[in-house]
Amino acid sequence: MRTRITERLGINIEGDIDAGYLYCGQVAGMVHEVLSVKEVIDAIVQGAVFLSKRLRELEA
Repeated sequence: MRTRITERLGINIEGDIDAGYLYCGQVAGMVHEVLSVKEVIDAIVQGAVFLSKRLRELEA
């Protein structure tokens, strides 16, 4: 049985978020910047390189 909510959710699945419901949690207020995938991966790699160097220093 389709209800108004399931119809609206279906609209979102089809890609029309203006006509449907869009759910988000409290964490949405914590987003301060939108990064590209490249920026996220670069930051992860940079952090890994830093930690790797730091661990080598601690072993010495």
